[in-house]
Amino acid sequence: MESNGQTYDEALAKAQELGFAEADPTNDVDGFDVAYKLSILSALSYERFIKPENIFREGIRKVTAEDIASAKNFGYRIKLVGTSRFSKDGKCDVRVHPMFVPLTHPLANVSGSNNGILVQGHAVGEILMVGPGAGSLPTASAVVGDTINLASALQLPDFATYFQPVIKSEWGEVVEPGSWSCPFFLQITVNDSPGVIGQIGTIFGAHKISLASIIQKGTKEAHADIVIVTQSSTETTVLAAIDEMKKCAFFEKLKSCFRIFQE
Repeated sequence: MESNGQTYDEALAKAQELGFAEADPTNDVDGFDVAYKLSILSALSYERFIKPENIFREGIRKVTAEDIASAKNFGYRIKLVGTSRFSKDGKCDVRVHPMFVPLTHPLANVSGSNNGILVQGHAVGEILMVGPGAGSLPTASAVVGDTINLASALQLPDFATYFQPVIKSEWGEVVEPGSWSCPFFLQITVNDSPGVIGQIGTIFGAHKISLASIIQKGTKEAHADIVIVTQSSTETTVLAAIDEMKKCAFFEKLKSCFRIFQE
């Protein structure tokens, strides 16, 4: 969509034609495939699987060309991101959703049929692995490689433990979605009248949300689009502020709401 200016339907059709998306694209575009991978990666990282159905998930069906343009104008690129972190209380902060990724971050440059995995470790710091994640030949290569690894492990009992990490039998618990914290990018349409930006600032301040920026993009027939970028805030407080704005006379439409990727 971004590189060729295609609509969502056009881009999806092309991906299906190239074999990058299934005939039924649900797993690809609604984030199910990422959720399955996160469950496995969480087990390898934290010794417990996460039920895929317990992983918060939003897909990319609603991402528009205007959203992509807005992201680019503000120095971001929209990516479907899955994250998994082990919290101090023993739960997993695990989720899948589109995010605004800064253009300066390596994940922003993972494109086409490639997938990227960003790992942060205490000893090694940050590691980014990028490679083909779709298509007949990459898939076949991965299956054959896994089969060879398994066959080798079965022939070398002393080495086989490398392929058998200790994973607990119980399912891992997940963090409640409302407690997540990150910056947010909002774009709303309002009645263009004096004091609107002040009212918006008051609402966010009342919910203890700091604003990184608030910009009026222009007016047309007594309407204006306003872009709001928050500092890191919890999901619950941002949604509460949006709900309060929706009750105000100036509010017309929430055009977009995206979480912003931060390390």
